Amino acid sequence: MDGDKTGNVKAGTCVDTDVTSPFEHDFYIQSHASLRGTSRSAHYNVLLDEAKISADAWQQLTFNLTFTYARASRSVSVTTPAYYADRLCTRAAFYLAAESADAMSQMSSLSGASAEQQQRERLLADYRSRLGKVHVNHKDALFFT
Repeated sequence: MDGDKTGNVKAGTCVDTDVTSPFEHDFYIQSHASLRGTSRSAHYNVLLDEAKISADAWQQLTFNLTFTYARASRSVSVTTPAYYADRLCTRAAFYLAAESADAMSQMSSLSGASAEQQQRERLLADYRSRLGKVHVNHKDALFFT
């Protein structure tokens, strides 16, 4: 048995051959321990590597980033930036929820691709106007979610 005591793949396991793309730099990491049979590995794709980092270094960096999530004392299933991006999008959805429901119902009554695109552009402009500009004192500050 190659797994941990719960039968899951061991935390820290990285797969970068056989089940990955022969054309792209991608890999799977099982970054966290979990309950019996519930672990799911995360799939990562390196889209652009301007720093020319080795595959092993990418994998180690990715694994290390699963330990930096502020709300957990252990590693999490995906990298911390991904978790924070998800939390930020969820928070933005709450800010815009009521207006989104109304606007989406208006969009569904439109016909034609150009009318739908115009409605999307109006909706985006409306969101931007309601969110307003970031105060100068907060411009370079972390928005913690």
